[in-house]
Amino acid sequence: MTTVIDQPKEPEAAPPPPPAPAAGDGHGFLGHPGGLATLSGLEVWERFSFLGMQATLVLYFADTAAHGGLGMDPGTAASVTAAYGTWTGLGLISAGTGLLKPNVASMVGRLYRTDDERRDAGFALYYTAITTGAFAGPLIAGWLGEHQGWHWGFSAAAVGMTAGLAQYVLGRHRLPDRDAAAPYALAPDARRTALRRIAAGGLLLAALATLLAAIGWLTMPRFVDLLTLVSVIAPVLYFTLMFRSPRVTAAERGRLRPYDVLLETSGMSATTRLAPSAYAGQTMALWFLSLALANGIQAQVVKLYGHVSTPAYFGVNGAVAVAAALAVIAAAPWLRRTMTVSTAGVH
Repeated sequence: MTTVIDQPKEPEAAPPPPPAPAAGDGHGFLGHPGGLATLSGLEVWERFSFLGMQATLVLYFADTAAHGGLGMDPGTAASVTAAYGTWTGLGLISAGTGLLKPNVASMVGRLYRTDDERRDAGFALYYTAITTGAFAGPLIAGWLGEHQGWHWGFSAAAVGMTAGLAQYVLGRHRLPDRDAAAPYALAPDARRTALRRIAAGGLLLAALATLLAAIGWLTMPRFVDLLTLVSVIAPVLYFTLMFRSPRVTAAERGRLRPYDVLLETSGMSATTRLAPSAYAGQTMALWFLSLALANGIQAQVVKLYGHVSTPAYFGVNGAVAVAAALAVIAAAPWLRRTMTVSTAGVH
């Protein structure tokens, strides 16, 4: 009689995670890929947080010290907030937002195949989410700051950012290629070198700013002027870097021409479709740098508020917008020819 001894069973392997959806798959969110809901929700809360914080800062800077504010001149307060970035905490918020927005917008573009007709409509929904957060943030955070105390306003902005992060983590399984490596990632040694240089540059800049502030040179108006200068120079330099890069093909270089920073009209949808493959996220960053340029200019223009008549102030602003629109209309034939170059292989 043979005795069979039961062998211990091997533990069962955990089931593999569900595969990431391919670009263009799914109609789970108003006829669009489900990942659009994740990224749109993230933007709702990011705009709520960022612009809610910005609105609260204007009121906090301009409020009297007796009410817990800083007692700044209203014009200076608006100018500083338009430039947005003052102390370490605000600098970290600005850096986080700067790293987030171009990458999220590029991820929206990767939800669709290049020839997917839903792309423009998807970006319209995505931009609707942005404007929803932008509308609600200043109203809610600003009202709480004014009527319940500044800590309430700033806390509302912090809660908004936390909510955005939480819903992104919970919904990231809807995103395509979430486990794939970056196609143009830096080698480990190059990455470490870049991080060291960024850290050293940041520390040097902070030390220089501290020194200049200590000796009385870096006043708030000069700080705003410096940020305006940076906002003008940065997009020009980065556009030149991308345009001359050997990793950009001749066809891609042709599609970059509409990104001339004086005619920044392409929009997020076209940016994701026409960007060079090696600079997909950076091209979107360039699109947002044009907005930083606008904020930098506005930081100077807003100084005139209260020094000229209100009709003149808003009338000139409106006239500039109309003139820019007419310039875009005049350039439309050239833009159309340039941007309809074959996009085969562009993602």
